Parts: sequence; C-alpha cells; structure tokens
Amino acid sequence: MILAQRLANLSPERRELLERLAHPARLTRAGRREEQASFEQERLWFLQQLEPEDSSYHLHLQLALPPELDRAAWDAAWRYLAARHETLRTRFVERDGVPFQMVEDVDPGPMPVHDLSGEPPAAQQEQAALLAREQAETPFDLGRAPYSAPPCCACRAAGSSC
Repeated sequence: MILAQRLANLSPERRELLERLAHPARLTRAGRREEQASFEQERLWFLQQLEPEDSSYHLHLQLALPPELDRAAWDAAWRYLAARHETLRTRFVERDGVPFQMVEDVDPGPMPVHDLSGEPPAAQQEQAALLAREQAETPFDLGRAPYSAPPCCACRAAGSSC
C-alpha cells in the first residue's frame, strides 16, 4: 500500500494525531521566562566572568554545502531551530552576584552568507578557513541572545570544496 492510500485510510483521530506530530508546538516553560541559572550554567557563567575572551568551549567544523543550496530554506531551518530550542535564545543577567537565565522571544535573523564565488578556488578555501577560524575564536556573549549564527560561505561550484 502506498503512502497516499495509507494516509487516506486514516481515521479522523489518527489524522489529527499525525497533524500534531508533523507540526509540533514550540516547547516553553509554561510562561516562566526568567529563573536562576542551573549549577552547570552558573559554572559556565562564572568561567566567562573570569576569562571573557576564552573560546575553549567552542566546537566548530567546516561543512561543504552544495552551491545550489536553497538559502531561503536554510534561513528558515536556522530560524526554526532557534525558535524550537530555548538554549539558543537564553541570555544571562547578574543580580547580586547570582546569574539568572532569561529566555527571549527573538528572531535570530538570517544566516550570514559570505559570497566568495568571485574569488579563485584557492582564495575561496583560504578565505573560508579564515572565516571559520575567526568564528571559532570569537567568544560567546552570554549576556546577549540569540547567539550568533555560524556564517555560511558561498563558493564557486567548479573545482571548489569550500
């Protein structure tokens, strides 16, 4: 039985369940937008207070994306990810020496794109590596939400792996 037939044969209850599963509601903390930081969050916040320029907790990688990438879909996916995960929209404030987390309802904006397609392939790879290194070495600002999006580089399709 093909998928279209199976969907057509669903009961109204199962069809409603499928719709809810296909389009889940955004998870929130039942309206609680601010609370004291957890022990782990407080530890990271404390370490940032000691060394605000430290980026040792960054995990970074470079991905080769296809040149025909649908940038609108890429931006929509980034925005959906940020809307779905409160962690990406959380900032920290200090009150009497105690960090509090505040979950913001903010749109992270589009994914930054650096168009390197006008450069020769060797220069594209060099510039992409430089941008990746800069991103990896830029510390998070835990007092600002949303955290910045990783940049995307647009490179020439022919013979380029950046």
